[in-house]
Amino acid sequence: MVGILNFDSYVFLSRFLSRRPEGSGFTVMVDSPTRLTLPDLPVGRPALVSAIGGDPRFVRRCYSLGLHVGSQLTVTKHRRGGLVVAVGTGRVALDRDMAARIEVEAPH
Repeated sequence: MVGILNFDSYVFLSRFLSRRPEGSGFTVMVDSPTRLTLPDLPVGRPALVSAIGGDPRFVRRCYSLGLHVGSQLTVTKHRRGGLVVAVGTGRVALDRDMAARIEVEAPH
C-alpha cells in the first residue's frame, strides 16, 4: 500500500508503524514541496524562498530587493539573460547567475 501524507500525518503514522513488525507492507512518502532554483520555476507559479546562496554582499543585495528566506514570490517573465520576479507589490529583474543562487519551494 502506498500513500502520500502531509508532515503531521507522517509523524503520527511513523510512531504507529515503529511499533509494528518489519515488513508490514506499508510505504510512507511525505508530501513535501518541490525544491527548485529560481530560473527553474515556471511563470505564474507562486513559491517561497528557502535559501539564498553566495557571499554576504549578495545576500544583503537580495534582502534590499525584498528577497529573503520565507518571502513569497512569483516569476512573471523569463528573458534571455534573466527573469522578472514579483515580490510583494513590486517587481525585481534578476540575471540568470543571480537567480540561480536563490532556492525556492513550490507547493504541488
